[in-house]
Parts: sequence; structure tokens; C-alpha cells
Amino acid sequence: MSDESDYSRTIVVGGLFFAFVSVLLGAFATHGLKEIVSEYQLSIVQTSVRYMMWHSFGLILYGVVRFYGGGLINDSASFLPARLFLYGILFFCGSLFALSFIGLPVFGAITPVGGVCFLAAWVSFMIQVIGSKKRATIHK
Repeated sequence: MSDESDYSRTIVVGGLFFAFVSVLLGAFATHGLKEIVSEYQLSIVQTSVRYMMWHSFGLILYGVVRFYGGGLINDSASFLPARLFLYGILFFCGSLFALSFIGLPVFGAITPVGGVCFLAAWVSFMIQVIGSKKRATIHK
């Protein structure tokens, strides 16, 4: 197995892990936090969970396209989109969770950094697909 497929598999597993965490935290927020936190704090958690799930799918999609895309992305392309999805999940979602659970407003200042990471991840993913010189082929 090549390093390329190992990295792609790791990216997919990372996306699956964050999707799992998203469902877990969403269920916990809906069933376990209703009586503990304010409606505003609950809405912050729900926003974080929603963004975590969408960008978990982004990670999964990127890993699958890297591995099974048949040249849709050049092998030499960096893994920047995957890193940016990861940083976005950590900074955006993590800061919203911290803001909701700990209540320190300073965490709200970190959230936009994660949002920029999300945007940059999608743009860099798109650039890699557009910039690929190879024709896509299907793996058999």
C-alpha cells in the first residue's frame, strides 16, 4: 500500500471520527443539556455540531477523491484541504463548544479563524480538482 493511499485512508477515518463525534455531541446536547444550559448556549452547540458534520463529510469526500478519484486530483498535490478541514473543525467547532460550556467570550474570537479555514479548505479542494491535468479514470 502506498503512502498516498495510507494518507487518504487516514483522512477518511478522520472524517468518519468527526461525524461520529458530531452525532454524539448532537444527541448529548439535545437530550442531556436541555435542562443545564440556556437556549442560547444550546443553539451554539447545535451550530457547532452542524458545521462539524458538514465538514466531516468534506474530509471524507476529499479522502475518497484522493484515493478513488482516478486522477481527479494530482498525486503530487498537497493535502492542504484536509489540514484546513481539520483546523476548521478544531478552531470553529472547538471554540463554539468551549464558548457554550465554559462561557468565556474569548473563545468567540477564535471562531472566525476556523470559519476561514473551512472556506480555504473548500477553495483549495476546488483548485486541486480544477488544476489536475489528468483525466479521471475509474479504479478497478
